[in-house]
Amino acid sequence: MSGVFYDNSVITEVRSQREEKELSERAAFLREIHDKYLLNPEQGIITNKQFVEIISRDKPRKLIISGFSNEIVKKRDEFKQVISQKKAIEHEFLLKEYSELQNKFRLGFLKKFPQESISSLTHKSLRKDKFDRSFFWLEKAVLRYGKKLAKNTVLYSDFIETLVNDSVIRVFLSLLNCSVISPEFYDYAKRTMENMCGLLIKTSKSNRSLDVNLPCVMASLMKNANAILKPGEAFEPLLRIEDDIADPDLQFFPFFGISVNKTRYPVTVFTTESINRVRERLRVCTAGLVEVGRNLPGGLVLIRGRTIVVDFPNKNYVVIGTEEYL
Repeated sequence: MSGVFYDNSVITEVRSQREEKELSERAAFLREIHDKYLLNPEQGIITNKQFVEIISRDKPRKLIISGFSNEIVKKRDEFKQVISQKKAIEHEFLLKEYSELQNKFRLGFLKKFPQESISSLTHKSLRKDKFDRSFFWLEKAVLRYGKKLAKNTVLYSDFIETLVNDSVIRVFLSLLNCSVISPEFYDYAKRTMENMCGLLIKTSKSNRSLDVNLPCVMASLMKNANAILKPGEAFEPLLRIEDDIADPDLQFFPFFGISVNKTRYPVTVFTTESINRVRERLRVCTAGLVEVGRNLPGGLVLIRGRTIVVDFPNKNYVVIGTEEYL
């Protein structure tokens, strides 16, 4: 058995925003890849954040952030000012900011996805943008997921908390704007980041989001410091903040697979992200997460999965196996 996980960038390619001919061509191209690697798309995995992207076109995190974006800008300036005075930002102040973000995002997601109407929101979205007929199984899976959330209070609560924690982690870490920190203040920025990470480790209920994001942020901080020392060096931040609900499982699945009846199986991740971005994320997160022979958290074991980067316009793809990074 093996699982399949489609990044939302791939899912949008097989939905009805496109011409029917183009839609069927793209779905057929994916089927070719499935057949070559003996993948069963009906073993596709749906996560909370992916479900949100499927049923919501208006990027809910960005919508929620827009309500207090000026506050975020002010906080980033405050952080910069403190660090420029050769001081690190301490725990009490960070805890206050973290708690405020939690409250704002929880209220925002509860308002955006109320339990009593989440099933109807799912139906409405799928009526508007249908999947190619070969992906009808995914449409049915999304509908089932919406019904479960509407009926099961525990599952719905976990759904909201997953979105809240992932959003808080990203925005909280973005308060330290790495790109404006000069190398002379790097030690204070690093201590601040360590304080932020320590707080998140103690308080976050979403360890998967945290495990994936922290190495990316620390690498981002280091890269920016190096870029200032080497003007003109290309830099692309790895941590996406506002523009989507970027799923940490893009990183988790290729290394740790999926658990079915207490047995872990490999997962193939499909995405249209740039090859360089995928490789950089795998490299950075591997350095932070995986050392062969080290005890892994929560009884996890390494699974040699893969990421397939799909180029639909050119009908091409690149397979990146995790064995390259172990």
